[in-house]
Amino acid sequence: REENKLFVTRYLPDIVQLQRRVRDKFLHRLDRREVSETNIKSFLNKIKKESKKDSEELSRLVDSFSKAWSIIGEDVRKNGRLTTDTALELQEITPATPLAYLLSSTTGEGALITSLIDYLVAIHNSFVQAYRGRVS
Repeated sequence: REENKLFVTRYLPDIVQLQRRVRDKFLHRLDRREVSETNIKSFLNKIKKESKKDSEELSRLVDSFSKAWSIIGEDVRKNGRLTTDTALELQEITPATPLAYLLSSTTGEGALITSLIDYLVAIHNSFVQAYRGRVS
């Protein structure tokens, strides 16, 4: 079980990059309500019109986010630091998922990506500490 958690940390760089790319794309351009009403599929379609390469890269990043959440989402809900937020009740990330789930926040839909990143960083750091303890 612990090996599965460590395995999922391989998605961490993609998830952080996804969160940054989406944030940078919409910084000062959309309000939270608008982001909540836009789903991942329509966002990717809009990006595809601008740049097929960017769309393919963002699709790959969304796929990493989706895979990580499907593998470890239950653990994040139970053991993460933001366990009380209803956003964490989302079972899977699909093309119909609101884009707001990709924008970090400590409340609302964005708490999901924040919690996932926080949890994966904690797993990574725990592994590094355990490794350092054995090597030292």
